[in-house]
Amino acid sequence: MARSLEAEGSPAPFLESALREKKRLKGKGIQSFPVNFTEERVSKVLASWKGIEGPLKLREFTKASGRDIRYGIQGHWQKTIPELVADEAGLNAVEKKRYETLLRKEKFQREDFPIMEAFYSKEWDKLTQQGRDQVSRRLELGIVETDRQLEPPEKLKKGTLFAETLRQYDERMREDFRAGKAFSLKANDLKLILVRGATQERPKEGGKTWYYQDTKNCYQRIHGGLEARKTKVVELMPSDAAQKVNATLDEVVELLFVAAHSEFIGRLQERK
Repeated sequence: MARSLEAEGSPAPFLESALREKKRLKGKGIQSFPVNFTEERVSKVLASWKGIEGPLKLREFTKASGRDIRYGIQGHWQKTIPELVADEAGLNAVEKKRYETLLRKEKFQREDFPIMEAFYSKEWDKLTQQGRDQVSRRLELGIVETDRQLEPPEKLKKGTLFAETLRQYDERMREDFRAGKAFSLKANDLKLILVRGATQERPKEGGKTWYYQDTKNCYQRIHGGLEARKTKVVELMPSDAAQKVNATLDEVVELLFVAAHSEFIGRLQERK
């Protein structure tokens, strides 16, 4: 889903592929999709989406959301160095070169401090939050290598809070299938777990980990972008029209979640 949203800038390709998957699974006697996930409903919602896509700049927002979902799972530290440098639009060519030099270090040593001091005095204020996270992590890993709050690169590469939640969910579902039990975690349970994990403060031992901070930042960018558009709609349109537009935004989000979850459940049932 993340790859589709990022590449296409539209929810249509993924939702349409989900409809095909529903039909394929149904042919095998698997009913993992809810009864209200129909071609008629999806077509109607996508038609409404197309009507507001331009004015609300939804293609740009959808692409950015797909990217943030992907990095929310993987961690933005898994971007390549050229990708990270390209994201820092506030830096000029010379400053980007210095930033790139810093990123090529896994952690900063004592001999790097003069370069760091110069960077903090000039470029630091121009960095995005992502850029500051990248520099700060390398600095802290160099200063306090044994601090339990800091995650080594090897651990970071395993994924974020979202990835860990999804892994646990996958294991729980598979256990239920093997034991012949009813699903112990329903779709809404997973949604609540992810939202709580991304929005609420975690225990002290988890709240400062990089994978948690990264997950939270990605979630908040998507949530903030959606809420900003809904607020603007309310400001600029009559209440009835605004309500319809915002209902479309909410329904598309719901359909994407349902589609991804239903495909997951359907594939598990098929493998069983």
